[in-house]
Amino acid sequence: MVSSVESGEIKGDRYRTIEELARGDFGQTYLVEDLQRSKSRFVLKEFTFTLRTSDVFAKAEELFAREADILYNLDHPQIVKVHHLNCFQEEERGKVLLVQDYIEGQSLRSLLNARWVQGRKFSETEGLRLLYQLASVLNYIHSMGVIHRHISPDNIFFRQKDGRLLLGDFGGIVQVLATLSSQLDDPTATLLTVPLGKPGYAPPEQIQKGIIFTYSDLYAIAATVTVMLTGKEPLQLIDPKTGEWDWRGQIKLSPQFNSILKKMLSKHPGDRYHSAYDVISALREIPRSSLTPEKGKKSSGTLAPPSPIEMTQPLFSQQQNFGVRVFKFLLQSIFAVGFILGAGAIGWFVGQTWLETQITPPEEMSELDISPVIEPPISPAAQAEGLSFPPIDDSESEPSQDLPESERQRKLALRQRRLQMAIDYEFFQALVREVVREKHPERKGTPSNAPEDAPWREIIDVTAEQLLDRLENLSGEARGRLGSYRRVDRDRWRREVNELNVSNRASVDLADAAFFLDFPEWKERDFLSKAIGQVWHAIALDRVKALQEGKNVETLVFPEGQASIALEGSLAPGEGKIFLARLDGSQSLATFALTDKAMGFSLYTPRGEALRSDSVELNWSGKLSDTGFYQIVIVSRSNETLNYKLTLTTD
Repeated sequence: MVSSVESGEIKGDRYRTIEELARGDFGQTYLVEDLQRSKSRFVLKEFTFTLRTSDVFAKAEELFAREADILYNLDHPQIVKVHHLNCFQEEERGKVLLVQDYIEGQSLRSLLNARWVQGRKFSETEGLRLLYQLASVLNYIHSMGVIHRHISPDNIFFRQKDGRLLLGDFGGIVQVLATLSSQLDDPTATLLTVPLGKPGYAPPEQIQKGIIFTYSDLYAIAATVTVMLTGKEPLQLIDPKTGEWDWRGQIKLSPQFNSILKKMLSKHPGDRYHSAYDVISALREIPRSSLTPEKGKKSSGTLAPPSPIEMTQPLFSQQQNFGVRVFKFLLQSIFAVGFILGAGAIGWFVGQTWLETQITPPEEMSELDISPVIEPPISPAAQAEGLSFPPIDDSESEPSQDLPESERQRKLALRQRRLQMAIDYEFFQALVREVVREKHPERKGTPSNAPEDAPWREIIDVTAEQLLDRLENLSGEARGRLGSYRRVDRDRWRREVNELNVSNRASVDLADAAFFLDFPEWKERDFLSKAIGQVWHAIALDRVKALQEGKNVETLVFPEGQASIALEGSLAPGEGKIFLARLDGSQSLATFALTDKAMGFSLYTPRGEALRSDSVELNWSGKLSDTGFYQIVIVSRSNETLNYKLTLTTD
């Protein structure tokens, strides 16, 4: 029987099979050429599932379409890019075609096997770099609301040309297939989430209960690094009685790195890091002097932590690529000259040379420089507190040479402006995509460099320019932390404003006023967990800082012998102000405001309870129940300067 590869079968009406790369439980993987794109090479994964009813296929189409939207929107230089995902029906079976980039290189699994054959392990420096790069990629993925779910050495690839690692084979597709398969006995049952992950690499709660969160991926990359360092598989390192990892006697690591891995691999999710940003921050705090010196290397004793540039260096030196080229050249020469008798001996010698370059000895490894490092000066804006990816570590690539020169210059100008504002590239890309999807839901995936996609690319660039215009009003510190804000920040701000006799709800009113002026479409929606929510956090930080500096807040004191206060002033668009009045629980209060523009009005008790909340009704009167500082908040809802008069009367 002639195989589909031998026959050059055409799949999806455009992909000609070249060779079969692998077979799995759900289907096959092929190397293919795209007949519509100058025979460019890609990897095509073909999955199949059984159909019992039309309802199953309808549900499958829905699930795969949802997964396609997720994968199309992931665009990162260290993620294997998915170009095509399609589900169709073929007789009584369903088929799924997934087309992604073809990576010239090897999987981490192959490199591990090569090292283990030699009885050698990876160094601590290599482990640090691997963990740092993987955490950086996960920081982007998680900011997009995506969890990989299936990380292991088999799904991490090293690109031959630059030694960088790429993350691929997201678990969503296999999870959908497993879900469909589990429903075949009862096609009418609700499709449930099926636990997914590779035992040992996925955390126990994911395997046993199907609980998946960001810390699931963080556990998996820590497991991968630990396997890389010890040369042992997870099940050889996990105590079957306690479920705890134990690599004592296998490797000697610096105390800081050892602590990071233990925290990431904690049995209980609550004891782990919950964000990739936290892992990156911890890695950057490891002093060079604490690293276990590699063979033939001595520590200089400097305490400076590794720089972002050092941490993101390729894991393998360019000597590796040179060795591969030498191997290929000599092998071709052998066949060309026809020295048949000597081919075996020479082939053995060259093969040994090639294997040694693949498992580069420590003294040849591009390693962490533990001498003092002089880094390029960083602009003042880039020195913002908490900056997770400073400009010197920026991951944005140069605009493609295939684009018109005018468009390239436009993109370069956007990049330069973003760098000057110290805004993280990965976060900004996620924000732009989110806003574009919100305004243009008909746009799917990522535009190509083809001329027909020029209008779409312009929409994206114009959106980016508009967002930079809005973000320019933020402080350097607030911009620098975009992409890293978390709930813990909101909790801290709540405590800080409470010390100023301001309730959290009052300070949130000020942030909301500025945010919804620029993004009114997000009002009444849950946005804090999205990329746009990071903008709200940045605004909130600036509002809290202003309150701490005595701005946008005023304490009212009734003149002696008077029971009324009258105030007037103005508010810029999106601005707000908090008035504090200390009153007794036995008093009555009447307050009202007059304005010539749209304004929001709130009144909060000392305990933060709302007597009036962001209301268009600009007055309130009644008997007070608590003693302490009451907060009257007025915010502008106008695009023009707002003038107001505020009156408070008490008995």
